[in-house]
Amino acid sequence: MANRFEEQRPWKPKKEFFETNERSKALRNIAVEVVDDLETLIEDREVNSDEKKKAITYARLEAADGKLKELGITVHMNAGLSEEAYKSDPVLLAEFIAGQILDFLTAVVVTKDEVRPHVEGRKESGEDVHKIDRTRIHPKIENYAVLTSSLTYMRTILDAPKGE
Repeated sequence: MANRFEEQRPWKPKKEFFETNERSKALRNIAVEVVDDLETLIEDREVNSDEKKKAITYARLEAADGKLKELGITVHMNAGLSEEAYKSDPVLLAEFIAGQILDFLTAVVVTKDEVRPHVEGRKESGEDVHKIDRTRIHPKIENYAVLTSSLTYMRTILDAPKGE
């Protein structure tokens, strides 16, 4: 008999799931590169302090945007399908992830260093930074939180540990 907690675990596809089809494999590879580049822009002080390195990273993101559009990916493609649909077709899932990524490819990335003063200011004032009134949250904190949580989700769904 299955453990009741195991039955409640969300589905997490493996890398091999995407590799069963050339289109899903290609889309996954582009998505992993994008996630890596966005995380670099968020976290890497060396890249953010070097305009040339930063420009190269943004150029890779722009190229990925073009590749995805050439492959027919649209923003929020395949969104709202059932989990069963994604489980049965790696292309549908890869297109969905790629469609989510398009939202992030044209935005300026908020770095960890840009967010730090806003969070530290709230800590110093005695506010619980985990219970911030969303109507009073600084836009940089909100953008950072949305992007980082989305990247974590994508890395999980793509079965792409850092440094793959």
